[in-house]
Amino acid sequence: MFAQDRMKLSEFALTAKETFNYDFRSTVFEKCEKIFIPLLDKGIPRNHWFLMVIKIPSKEVEIWDSLPCRTRETARNELASILLKTLDIMFEDEIYIFFHERWLFSSFKIFRPGCVPVQPNDFDCGIYTIKFMEDFENASKAGDKVRSYLNSTM
Repeated sequence: MFAQDRMKLSEFALTAKETFNYDFRSTVFEKCEKIFIPLLDKGIPRNHWFLMVIKIPSKEVEIWDSLPCRTRETARNELASILLKTLDIMFEDEIYIFFHERWLFSSFKIFRPGCVPVQPNDFDCGIYTIKFMEDFENASKAGDKVRSYLNSTM
Protein backbone atom coordinates (compact mmCIF):
# COMPACT_ATOMS: atom_id res chain seq x y z
CA MET A 1 0.00 0.00 0.00
CA PHE A 2 1.35 3.41 -0.92
CA ALA A 3 2.23 6.03 1.69
CA GLN A 4 -0.51 8.32 0.37
CA ASP A 5 -3.12 5.59 0.97
CA ARG A 6 -1.89 5.20 4.54
CA MET A 7 -2.17 8.93 5.00
CA LYS A 8 -5.72 8.91 3.67
CA LEU A 9 -6.65 6.25 6.24
CA SER A 10 -5.10 8.28 9.05
CA GLU A 11 -6.99 11.36 7.88
CA PHE A 12 -10.15 9.28 7.68
CA ALA A 13 -9.64 8.04 11.24
CA LEU A 14 -9.23 11.57 12.58
CA THR A 15 -12.24 12.83 10.61
CA ALA A 16 -14.36 9.90 11.80
CA LYS A 17 -13.33 10.59 15.36
CA GLU A 18 -14.58 14.18 14.98
CA THR A 19 -17.70 13.23 13.00
CA PHE A 20 -19.05 10.35 15.09
CA ASN A 21 -19.91 11.48 18.56
CA TYR A 22 -18.56 9.79 21.67
CA ASP A 23 -21.86 7.99 22.39
CA PHE A 24 -21.75 6.29 19.02
CA ARG A 25 -18.08 5.34 19.29
CA SER A 26 -18.37 3.98 22.82
CA THR A 27 -21.32 1.79 21.79
CA VAL A 28 -18.88 -0.30 19.78
CA PHE A 29 -17.39 -1.66 22.99
CA GLU A 30 -20.60 -1.91 24.99
CA LYS A 31 -22.56 -3.96 22.50
CA CYS A 32 -20.24 -6.06 20.39
CA GLU A 33 -17.62 -8.73 20.70
CA LYS A 34 -16.71 -8.90 17.01
CA ILE A 35 -16.17 -6.35 14.27
CA PHE A 36 -16.51 -7.55 10.68
CA ILE A 37 -14.61 -5.63 8.01
CA PRO A 38 -14.72 -6.74 4.36
CA LEU A 39 -11.42 -5.90 2.65
CA LEU A 40 -10.65 -5.52 -1.05
CA ASP A 41 -7.32 -6.68 -2.42
CA LYS A 42 -6.75 -4.74 -5.65
CA GLY A 43 -3.32 -6.26 -6.24
CA ILE A 44 -4.41 -9.07 -8.53
CA PRO A 45 -5.87 -9.00 -12.06
CA ARG A 46 -9.35 -9.54 -10.63
CA ASN A 47 -10.04 -7.70 -7.39
CA HIS A 48 -10.57 -10.01 -4.42
CA TRP A 49 -12.76 -9.62 -1.33
CA PHE A 50 -11.87 -11.23 1.97
CA LEU A 51 -13.03 -10.73 5.56
CA MET A 52 -11.26 -9.46 8.66
CA VAL A 53 -12.98 -10.45 11.92
CA ILE A 54 -11.77 -8.56 14.98
CA LYS A 55 -12.50 -10.51 18.17
CA ILE A 56 -12.29 -7.93 20.93
CA PRO A 57 -12.41 -10.16 24.07
CA SER A 58 -9.63 -12.47 22.86
CA LYS A 59 -7.66 -9.68 21.13
CA GLU A 60 -7.40 -11.68 17.92
CA VAL A 61 -8.01 -10.97 14.25
CA GLU A 62 -9.13 -13.74 11.94
CA ILE A 63 -8.62 -13.43 8.20
CA TRP A 64 -11.31 -15.34 6.30
CA ASP A 65 -10.04 -15.63 2.75
CA SER A 66 -11.93 -17.91 0.36
CA LEU A 67 -9.15 -17.66 -2.24
CA PRO A 68 -5.88 -17.74 -0.30
CA CYS A 69 -2.81 -16.78 -2.27
CA ARG A 70 0.74 -17.10 -0.90
CA THR A 71 2.00 -14.30 -3.13
CA ARG A 72 -0.69 -11.92 -1.76
CA GLU A 73 -0.64 -13.03 1.90
CA THR A 74 1.87 -10.36 2.99
CA ALA A 75 -0.06 -7.60 1.17
CA ARG A 76 -3.37 -8.74 2.69
CA ASN A 77 -1.81 -8.84 6.17
CA GLU A 78 -0.45 -5.34 5.61
CA LEU A 79 -3.89 -4.10 4.58
CA ALA A 80 -5.37 -5.62 7.75
CA SER A 81 -2.60 -4.07 9.88
CA ILE A 82 -3.17 -0.62 8.42
CA LEU A 83 -6.88 -0.84 9.14
CA LEU A 84 -6.16 -1.95 12.70
CA LYS A 85 -3.93 1.11 13.15
CA THR A 86 -6.77 3.25 11.79
CA LEU A 87 -9.08 1.80 14.46
CA ASP A 88 -6.41 2.58 17.08
CA ILE A 89 -6.66 6.26 16.14
CA MET A 90 -10.46 6.27 15.97
CA PHE A 91 -11.08 4.55 19.29
CA GLU A 92 -8.07 5.46 21.45
CA ASP A 93 -10.08 7.36 24.07
CA GLU A 94 -13.00 4.92 24.14
CA ILE A 95 -10.74 1.92 24.70
CA TYR A 96 -9.28 3.49 27.82
CA ILE A 97 -12.63 4.75 29.13
CA PHE A 98 -14.46 1.49 28.56
CA PHE A 99 -11.73 -1.03 29.48
CA HIS A 100 -9.76 1.09 32.01
CA GLU A 101 -6.55 0.11 30.27
CA ARG A 102 -4.72 1.03 27.11
CA TRP A 103 -4.41 -1.48 24.31
CA LEU A 104 -4.19 -1.30 20.54
CA PHE A 105 -6.08 -3.13 17.83
CA SER A 106 -2.75 -3.22 15.97
CA SER A 107 -1.32 -5.44 18.73
CA PHE A 108 -3.95 -8.16 18.16
CA LYS A 109 -2.71 -11.50 16.86
CA ILE A 110 -3.60 -11.97 13.18
CA PHE A 111 -4.20 -15.51 11.96
CA ARG A 112 -6.06 -17.53 9.34
CA PRO A 113 -8.38 -20.27 10.64
CA GLY A 114 -7.96 -23.62 8.93
CA CYS A 115 -11.69 -24.14 8.43
CA VAL A 116 -12.26 -21.44 5.78
CA PRO A 117 -13.95 -22.85 2.66
CA VAL A 118 -12.09 -22.29 -0.60
CA GLN A 119 -14.14 -21.03 -3.52
CA PRO A 120 -14.08 -23.16 -6.70
CA ASN A 121 -13.51 -20.21 -9.05
CA ASP A 122 -12.02 -16.71 -9.08
CA PHE A 123 -15.21 -14.63 -8.98
CA ASP A 124 -17.40 -15.66 -6.01
CA CYS A 125 -15.27 -14.03 -3.30
CA GLY A 126 -17.82 -11.29 -2.57
CA ILE A 127 -20.60 -13.82 -2.02
CA TYR A 128 -18.35 -15.89 0.24
CA THR A 129 -17.45 -12.78 2.25
CA ILE A 130 -21.13 -11.91 2.71
CA LYS A 131 -22.00 -15.47 3.72
CA PHE A 132 -19.13 -15.51 6.25
CA MET A 133 -20.63 -12.41 7.90
CA GLU A 134 -24.25 -13.57 7.74
CA ASP A 135 -23.63 -16.66 9.81
CA PHE A 136 -20.17 -16.38 11.30
CA GLU A 137 -20.62 -19.14 13.86
CA ASN A 138 -21.24 -21.59 11.00
CA ALA A 139 -19.03 -19.85 8.44
CA SER A 140 -16.93 -22.96 7.84
CA LYS A 141 -20.00 -24.31 5.99
CA ALA A 142 -20.20 -21.21 3.77
CA GLY A 143 -19.15 -23.16 0.66
CA ASP A 144 -22.33 -25.24 0.88
CA LYS A 145 -24.41 -22.10 1.48
CA VAL A 146 -22.89 -20.28 -1.49
CA ARG A 147 -23.50 -23.22 -3.81
CA SER A 148 -27.09 -23.45 -2.57
CA TYR A 149 -27.58 -19.70 -3.03
CA LEU A 150 -26.11 -19.70 -6.53
CA ASN A 151 -28.20 -22.69 -7.58
CA SER A 152 -31.40 -21.02 -6.33
CA THR A 153 -30.74 -17.81 -8.29
CA MET A 154 -29.99 -19.48 -11.62
